[in-house]
Amino acid sequence: MILTVGDARPADEYWIEHLFEGVTDGQVAGVCGSQVVPHDPGNNPVEWFRPVSEPVVERIQFASHGAFDQLSPSERQRVCAWDDVTAMYRRDVLLRIPFPAVQFGEDTLWAKEALRAGHALVYNPAARVFHHHYETPDFAFKRALATMYNRYRSVGYLPEEPAMFVPLARAVVQLVREPAITWKERVHWATYTVRNRLANRSAVRQFRRELTKGEGFLDALHERYCSLPPVPAKTRLTQRP
Repeated sequence: MILTVGDARPADEYWIEHLFEGVTDGQVAGVCGSQVVPHDPGNNPVEWFRPVSEPVVERIQFASHGAFDQLSPSERQRVCAWDDVTAMYRRDVLLRIPFPAVQFGEDTLWAKEALRAGHALVYNPAARVFHHHYETPDFAFKRALATMYNRYRSVGYLPEEPAMFVPLARAVVQLVREPAITWKERVHWATYTVRNRLANRSAVRQFRRELTKGEGFLDALHERYCSLPPVPAKTRLTQRP
């Protein structure tokens, strides 16, 4: 069974073939690809897909659930970075280990249970789909908060506060050097990038602050902002000024 979403599209004609390349034996329960951002005028050029190396296939499997549980939170997060926007599943495994009934992060939770059950998961970044949302600061904040909450509850991962100056400086340089956009677009996307990264940092700070007060405060923060899944904006920059 292959899953994606309605607003994603294959990056090339080999998308399904690349997913099948990961099915090397009967222990493989699923194969996951990668999302990339197409070079469209309505998408942030800072996030445009610019590959710097060839994709590497990774097969992950553990001898027991105890072996998985002994991983550090950051390593558990890495091996469970599943994405059902581009993924293929063995039907019999999906019937035995169905997606949990949650509003957000069902793919991470499924990957965790599949690995703890002894199945192998394969990541093949070559199985790419184009997928991108125009994000308002409000959406960026809520999505970051929902993602952090899901990762913390599922694998115990607690993020550090993200760096700001160096990534933003690199983003500005990238925009200045991008020949396919106008100066007005450069200003728009620079402002967009700054606002959304500030929103992400604010989410991390609030998450960590509430967690120091206790688990109940963290749950209340999540309920306040993410009782419903964050919904991306429908409007975006689609025409050149």
